[in-house]
Amino acid sequence: MYKFIQLIFLSLFLLFIHIGAVLAFTNYFSLNLMLIAILLWQLFGTIGISVCYHRELTHRAFKSHPIIRVIHLTLASLAGQAGPILWCTVHRTHHKYSDTEKDIQSTLEGFWKSHLGWLFQQDKRKKMEEFINPPKDLINDPTLVLFQKLFAPLLLMTFIALYYFGGVDMLLWLGCFRLMITLNSTWAINSIGHMYGYRNYETSDLSKNSKLLAMISGGEGFHNNHHKTPTAINMGHKKGEFDLGHCYIRLLIKLNLAK
Repeated sequence: MYKFIQLIFLSLFLLFIHIGAVLAFTNYFSLNLMLIAILLWQLFGTIGISVCYHRELTHRAFKSHPIIRVIHLTLASLAGQAGPILWCTVHRTHHKYSDTEKDIQSTLEGFWKSHLGWLFQQDKRKKMEEFINPPKDLINDPTLVLFQKLFAPLLLMTFIALYYFGGVDMLLWLGCFRLMITLNSTWAINSIGHMYGYRNYETSDLSKNSKLLAMISGGEGFHNNHHKTPTAINMGHKKGEFDLGHCYIRLLIKLNLAK
């Protein structure tokens, strides 16, 4: 019963933000709010998801100052994708079984399954050893455990605050629209990033590079490069492959805020 309620809640939540994003354009259009939403999308997506969840926590590519790490985790939580322990466990599993039957995000079962459908495969995840016994470096980190618990409350409080201080239009633009493009740009790395694009390396998976995806995801679109060297802070390996997330990490290193 609890699993069923979780799936219903997830379905309603995703339906709410996608319908809200459409309503933002059709009934509450605001150029200023749209531009702010795009800025927040890049802030939360690039720093929160790409830099923090993906490179720092999942692959341990670098280590930031404790205060910076908390700021990163807050931004990642507001990106609305998952708590840090769950997000990192899912992604490590993707790398371990990439494009095989055990890969819950594999494109072998089609575009929509890898883009969105995998979110509803909770029964499959709960049977996998990686989810039964999550990585110890994650579950033994008190900060990550705290943010895993705070993820849903933080997101809910954000939506309530947007409505209370800004009304329906701010809720739709900075809540629904911003979250919709943040989620889909990340999901696109799982789906489009394993189906369309070019390859610099012959890896054992189907990962591809896309400059367009990289542009909207803080550098994540160079997915084939990433699968070749998962622990590297730079996903842009060749001339013309610009990685915004890498530039940000290099800035932190120069400021002695990361190593």
